[in-house]
Amino acid sequence: MSRPMRAVRVQNGVVLFVVLTVLLVMSLLALMLAKSAICENKMAASMRNRQLAQIATASALDEGQAALRTVGSSFGPEQVCAHLQCAIRDAGAPPEALGFMQTAAAKASATPLHTDLARLSGADASARLAVNAVYVIEDLGADALVSEGAGSQHARFFRITAAASGGTAQFIDASEIMFGLTQ
Repeated sequence: MSRPMRAVRVQNGVVLFVVLTVLLVMSLLALMLAKSAICENKMAASMRNRQLAQIATASALDEGQAALRTVGSSFGPEQVCAHLQCAIRDAGAPPEALGFMQTAAAKASATPLHTDLARLSGADASARLAVNAVYVIEDLGADALVSEGAGSQHARFFRITAAASGGTAQFIDASEIMFGLTQ
């Protein structure tokens, strides 16, 4: 009778060792899955912040175009800078949009987006994370003859540069477009 009891005791120790080993492996697997989920969550938040900055920049560009259209149709293309704040790009200014938006000339003539993103609520509440959306209008001073259909018209061209940050200052987007107003 003593032999079967010893065999059972040895098996109980082996079972405990196997169970602890399996438990350790499962714990390590759960830890790796948790780290992976945290990493994916950070990536999704980063993508959301980048998209918010892009959307705010696009909104600022649209607002700049609307301002140009309104003032240009009321006073004429030559009088736009008399009624809107326009920037003059220095010859040494950075050529890319983000670099230009950080110059003193751009900061001095930047117009903030009129939509107060901090007041949004409900489904639009996440747009509050996009902040500091501004646009700058530059008169390129070039009149060009533009052919439209049967006739030709003179057009004056402007550059609209916009920038915004999404979520944190780490996510900044800047874009620029050329816009022509016909007389």
